[in-house]
Amino acid sequence: MDLIVNNKKFIINNHKRNFLFFFINISIFIFSSLLCYFFQIYRGDNLKIVKNLFKLQYNSLPIILQAFSLILLIVEIKFNKIFKNLIIFFGSHTFGVYLIHDNIFIRKYFISKLFQKYPNSISFSNLIFLINIKGIAIFIICILLDFLRYKLFNIFKIRNICILIEQKINNVYEIKINNII
Repeated sequence: MDLIVNNKKFIINNHKRNFLFFFINISIFIFSSLLCYFFQIYRGDNLKIVKNLFKLQYNSLPIILQAFSLILLIVEIKFNKIFKNLIIFFGSHTFGVYLIHDNIFIRKYFISKLFQKYPNSISFSNLIFLINIKGIAIFIICILLDFLRYKLFNIFKIRNICILIEQKINNVYEIKINNII
């Protein structure tokens, strides 16, 4: 009986801790989002430190706080096996998505045409909807292209070729270093 009571206290304390952890992380995320919004409006023209610290760049303080709070939130979530496999699949191809969509030719000929000026008659909610749908479409297309690249590299054994080239280069440098010594 005593074991059951202690176990229930542990479960209750664990839930309180998880809720507190979740609340703190969401608070940090919301606070940093408000900082971004405030300094985007205010711009901090009078204070150079504030202006540089809160620019909307990858290394600005609010963005770092947001990334940190999201990472802490995701670490605490327990995923089932199917969802874990999906995360691993998308995560392994995300860098390829970045490289594909940030390519100058892709950006110039495809993405810029996708996001051309919208007519003034379109409503704000439709505009937000279209931008999100197009962003998701770009992500999915780039995932498929990177998955195709991955399969082609496996078929043509590109990894083995790269390892062979690396070994040849290492052998050449070892011979030169041994001759010098």
